Amino acid sequence: MNTNIYTNIKLVLSAAAAGLLVLSSCSKWTEPEALDFAGMGDVAADSEEYLAALRAFKQTDHKVMILGMDATAEQPFSRFQHISAMPDSADYICVRNAVGGIYPAIADEIAPVRENKGTKVICDVDYMAISDAWDAIEDAKEDGEAPGTDDEFVAYVAENTAAALACCDKYGFDGIMVSYRGIRSGNGTIGQEAYMAEIAEWRASHPDDVMIFSGNTLNVIDKTFFSDCDYVVIPAGTDYSSGQFNSVLSRYCASLDDEVKQRIVLEVNVPSEDYPQQEGYEPQPIEAAAWVLEEDTRYGRAGLCVDNVQEDYLVTNTFSTVRKAITIMNTASSAGDEDAE
Repeated sequence: MNTNIYTNIKLVLSAAAAGLLVLSSCSKWTEPEALDFAGMGDVAADSEEYLAALRAFKQTDHKVMILGMDATAEQPFSRFQHISAMPDSADYICVRNAVGGIYPAIADEIAPVRENKGTKVICDVDYMAISDAWDAIEDAKEDGEAPGTDDEFVAYVAENTAAALACCDKYGFDGIMVSYRGIRSGNGTIGQEAYMAEIAEWRASHPDDVMIFSGNTLNVIDKTFFSDCDYVVIPAGTDYSSGQFNSVLSRYCASLDDEVKQRIVLEVNVPSEDYPQQEGYEPQPIEAAAWVLEEDTRYGRAGLCVDNVQEDYLVTNTFSTVRKAITIMNTASSAGDEDAE
């Protein structure tokens, strides 16, 4: 191996400052970014040197990026539907609605993405998707037809949560995203109890798998649950400014244990019809990436989750907003380490 390349990979492995860490996509489905592991700019993005450095970087202490994408059971028609098309520098890819089926060629991308890039791929287990499906069944009933009972609702939640969890083993995912945005009134409490009971049973049999929480921490009854999560993802909604992001954390995270507070990830969105661009600001992931680097004595701003990553491809064809956010988070922190030495 070229001595210069070997030296640079050692720098990444030791988590020393490596100058600009602008990671690229080696997938045939994406436009490659500029790669610069302190002089590795001439290393091909599909080479083992690059992939080794990429995997090593993901083992270092850095700001994480989680990307959310939808599963498709049909033959994909666009690059953004492929797991392998996501930016290489993403740490986690969360696949939603896997319970509806995943096209075999896409499912086959999970293992290579993990082995080659060090990216962990997890499946979403969404309580609201289950609860909404139950509501749709109830709404479709004819006049005079008996409504579902509490016991039937609990059984429905348990059955469908178990089906979503089964996708982890079925498709070879690295773990799960526990998505809970439910309420604590009406049947919300018994629904949550049934949902969390299935999650707990899965966790007992998968103690080493990834488990990330996303959603409304305030309405989770058993707050000790968060201690077993790798990260706690808090949605920023349509907020854009640093002050607004701070308020989001204060609202949703103040009651969490101090140790859990160090694993907070902010969920943001690429501008879209549902999340319009705010005048006077950069796209939300860019604004949030700068916020992640601000000093905070209360919370560990561990990184970002971009929930609608497909919108970034539809606008730019290269996931450029996500890549820029990753670059801001991790090149700035590396430069700071370098200055401190």
